[in-house]
Amino acid sequence: MRKNMSHPKNFYRHLYPQFISSLLSVFFLVQGYSVRAAEYAMPLTVDTGFIDREDELVQAETSFDKPVANFTLVRKTENGEEVVPFWFIPAEQHQGKLCFVIPGKTLSMTQIEYELRFADGEWAQTPFGDASVGERVRKETNIFPQGDFEEETDATGKKGGCWQGDRFPKGWERLWDYAYCYRNLPDLASLCRLDSDVFYSGKNSLKLVGVLGKNEKGEQEKITGFCEAEDIVLKPETCYKLTYYLKIIERVDNGERAQAVSISLNFHDKDKNKLHPKNYGLNRLQCAYSTGSHKQEDYLNKWVKVEYTKTTPPETAYGKVTIGMGLTGTAYVDDVVVRELRSAQPVTVETGKPVRF
Repeated sequence: MRKNMSHPKNFYRHLYPQFISSLLSVFFLVQGYSVRAAEYAMPLTVDTGFIDREDELVQAETSFDKPVANFTLVRKTENGEEVVPFWFIPAEQHQGKLCFVIPGKTLSMTQIEYELRFADGEWAQTPFGDASVGERVRKETNIFPQGDFEEETDATGKKGGCWQGDRFPKGWERLWDYAYCYRNLPDLASLCRLDSDVFYSGKNSLKLVGVLGKNEKGEQEKITGFCEAEDIVLKPETCYKLTYYLKIIERVDNGERAQAVSISLNFHDKDKNKLHPKNYGLNRLQCAYSTGSHKQEDYLNKWVKVEYTKTTPPETAYGKVTIGMGLTGTAYVDDVVVRELRSAQPVTVETGKPVRF
């Protein structure tokens, strides 16, 4: 097994980083800045396995026992250590995904040593780090880039009928504030709109509002916004994972059993027609979050990650993402990701227990 790491060669070299860190801390304090140095170091060992790698993207699941911040990733080398650009995607309960790139060619059966350094602090609620690494993560792991709602297109021609918005997300086909059958009802408050006030990452999300109204017969109806994206290319008999982040800030019990936000990847044939239109169990990958299956404190005013996987039927050539909800209230959706689950084995990452740095 090859090793790619370094060790202190003498006592003074071992103390040198600590000496420099102390000098910098004193300097910043004298200048009136408040600086918190790294307090802990988590060792990470990357193993390339039986495959030669080139510019390999590493994604390591990490877990902490308390809120931490001020991350720095370093790679151990024969000449000491070097700072490594990274992208960190936080999750609940002080867990998250650490992403970085091993530059150049790396032979199989090679181990590379890293340290993730951090301090006690406020746990981040949104991804952070080097933007170029973040872009690599998004491109390599997502075949549905319009799911971040960041890019907009001209809304001219989109407005009217059942949608009255002014901003339209690029890569989406149609947005509805309400279904066509409700168009004549007065004072409709349901919505499907781009929003820049609440988001998981970037600067935009999709806002959905559902209300209770009465139809022309005076019967109570659940009225919500919904939308559908442009078709994307899919492969037949291939496993895909659909992931998104959901934040519900208001929920009113509408008396129905299915009170959920749902995103579906509908499977289409080569002519972009829906496969098996009457067989919902076969013709789509449905990824729903039902409020009836979770405690309110688990989702209200929190970003929740939702995901599901499914293998496409043999006739599949395209797919269409749709977003809707059977929920009465207000919800935000962001970072909708569709990715192919490849059979190639990724590098493995072994994380050690954090120690005082």
